[in-house]
Amino acid sequence: MKLKTIIAGIVIAMLYTTNTFAFVQTISLPEREVNTVRLYEEIAYPVQGGNIYFDGKGKITKADPTVTRADIPQQINSVAVTEIGDEAFADNTVLKYINLPNGLTHIGMYAFYGCTALESADIPATVKKIDFAAFYGCSGLLSVYFEEGLEEISSSAFSKCNMLRGVYLPKSLSKYSSDMFFDCPSLKTITVVEGGEYLKSVDGILFSADGTKLIECPGAYQSEDFWIPSTVTEISSGAFSACSKISHFSVQEGNTVYMAVEGVIFTRTGKRLVVYPCGSENESYTVPYGVEHIRNTAFCECDNLKTIKIPNGVKTIGASAFNGCDGLTEISLPPSVEGIGQLAFAFCPNTTQIRLHSNISSIAEAAFAESEAAVLIVKEGSFAKEYAVGNDLKYEIALPLKGDVDWDGTVNRADYIAVSKYFSGSPSAIDEENTEVSGDGTISRVDYITFSKYFSGKTDVF
Repeated sequence: MKLKTIIAGIVIAMLYTTNTFAFVQTISLPEREVNTVRLYEEIAYPVQGGNIYFDGKGKITKADPTVTRADIPQQINSVAVTEIGDEAFADNTVLKYINLPNGLTHIGMYAFYGCTALESADIPATVKKIDFAAFYGCSGLLSVYFEEGLEEISSSAFSKCNMLRGVYLPKSLSKYSSDMFFDCPSLKTITVVEGGEYLKSVDGILFSADGTKLIECPGAYQSEDFWIPSTVTEISSGAFSACSKISHFSVQEGNTVYMAVEGVIFTRTGKRLVVYPCGSENESYTVPYGVEHIRNTAFCECDNLKTIKIPNGVKTIGASAFNGCDGLTEISLPPSVEGIGQLAFAFCPNTTQIRLHSNISSIAEAAFAESEAAVLIVKEGSFAKEYAVGNDLKYEIALPLKGDVDWDGTVNRADYIAVSKYFSGSPSAIDEENTEVSGDGTISRVDYITFSKYFSGKTDVF
C-alpha cells in the first residue's frame, strides 16, 4: 500500500474530537494525473538543479527531481504565479531551499511531501491556504515562517517534520486542523501572535482563543505531568501525539467534561477513554469496565505498551487508536466491539495477533496497514474474515474454547463476570459458541450453573 494512500486516512483520525466518532467514515483524495493530455503547453522555467514547470495559467505543476533550489518568480511569461500544484515537488530529496513569491495564494496537497532535505520555508502574506499534507515528512525542516494573511492550514500539513522546533502562527489563521503538526517530536513551542480572535498560545500549547479547546501540545513538551485546565471542554484528537515525556495526566478541579483516572483521561461519564500518556513506562494496561469507546488516537505511539486488556462493553475502537504502538504484541477485542476505525492498528511492527470477534460489522480502510507481522484471528463466515481476505491480510480461523465467554483466548474470572451479567439481564456481549458449556446445545441457566461450579472449584472441566 502506498504511504500517501495510508496518510490520507490520518485526516479521519485527526479532524474529529471528543463528541464525534466516525470509524466508518472514509476520505478520497484526487489521484495525481498521469499521461493526461493537456490543453496547454507547460513552460519549463530553469532553476538550480533543473526546471520547474508552469501551466501558463498560474500554477507550478511539477519540478525535476534534481532541483536543489527553487527561486520561484512572481511571474512567468508575464503570467502571475498563484499556486503550487498538488505534488509539484513531492519526494524531491535534494531540494534544500525554496523562495515562494508574493502573489502566491495556495500551496496544494502533497506539494512538498517528503522533501527531506528542505531546511526552511517562508510563507508569504498572500498565501491563504496550505493544503493537506503539503509539507508532510519534511524531516529536515528546521523552521517555517507564516506572515499575516494566512487563513487556513489543512490536516497533516506539517506532520512528521522531525526537526521542526518552533512555530509562530499568525492571528489571521481562522481554519485549522488539530493535526497540523502531528508527530513533530522536536517541536518545543507553538506561539500565536497576540490579539487573534481564533487561537492563543499558553506556555507553548495551542488553544482556541476562548480556552475551551485544547488543540495541540508540542511534541517536545518536557514536563512528565500535564494538567488539563478547568476551562477545557474539548481535547482535539492527536493533541498529545509524540509527547513522549508526558507520563501522567491530571485534570484541574472544576472541569465539567474530563477526569483523570490513574493518569489517563476519560470523559466524566467514564464511557470514553480520551487519551493515554504515551510517555508512561507501564508495559500493560487494563481499560476500566464501563468504557464504551476508545477514542481516536487514544493510545497512538504509546511505544512502551506491550499488552492491553479491553473489557467487554467497549463498542468502538477509534481511528489511529493504537497507531504506531511499537511494543504492542497482541490484542483481543471482546464480543462487544462493533467497529474499528481507520489506521486503528497501523504501524504496529511487533503485533503478532489480533483477535476479531464475529460481532464486528465495520472495519475502516487501512485499519491494520503496515502491521505486517499481525495475524487476524477470526471466525468462519464473519465480516472480519471477509475483510482479511479482501485486503490480503494474514488470518487464522479461531477454534472454539469452551468457557471463553469474552473471547480473549483464555478462560478466567472475566468470563464468569461476563456470563453473570448476561444471565442477570445486564447488557453484556458474549461469545455464544463458547458460552454453551453444558452440552445441551442451548444457552440457559444450566450453563450459568456450570460456570459457577467451575469457578467455585466444584468441577475442573466444562
